[in-house]
Amino acid sequence: MILAGRDARSNEVLIKKYLDDSDEFFHCDLPGSAHVVLKNPNKLKIQKESMLEAAQLAGIYSDSWRAGYSS
Repeated sequence: MILAGRDARSNEVLIKKYLDDSDEFFHCDLPGSAHVVLKNPNKLKIQKESMLEAAQLAGIYSDSWRAGYSS
């Protein structure tokens, strides 16, 4: 399961309430980027494809992406 914040407030709630030690956290160094949590409750090895999707989600849901700064 992948969870993502929609704004600064939901990003903060996501981290404080839903991020556990076994989860992976993703965030772009871009203004307005979503905080993304890849849940891993069973502490299993996460597939690379899942990590790539979570990382892409963090970049796509940013102000920079919406402004056309993408590659």
